[in-house]
Amino acid sequence: MFKPSTDQSIITGTSYKTSVFATYMALVGLFGRPLKNSSGDGKVKALWIIKTAYGPVSIYDYKNELRPQVNRDWHIGAKSTDASEALVAYLKDQKVAI
Repeated sequence: MFKPSTDQSIITGTSYKTSVFATYMALVGLFGRPLKNSSGDGKVKALWIIKTAYGPVSIYDYKNELRPQVNRDWHIGAKSTDASEALVAYLKDQKVAI
């Protein structure tokens, strides 16, 4: 189960686990449009919140100077390594991430 969410409260307590290389449009194709400027301080311009069987996971562009539409380096945040590994495996299975 990989279901997009707009509820930012579910990612409270998550932290960086890994990174993936994927295009913005591939992520939009899987999860819809991201939340924009979600950090309030400009450090995150695009954020997807994904509910998984292992807990919530976030995909975000932390401190990246590029516009989200041309960025290919995305951070993955989660409360557990199982959640982040499940999402990365799903992205690779969908041929979205390398």
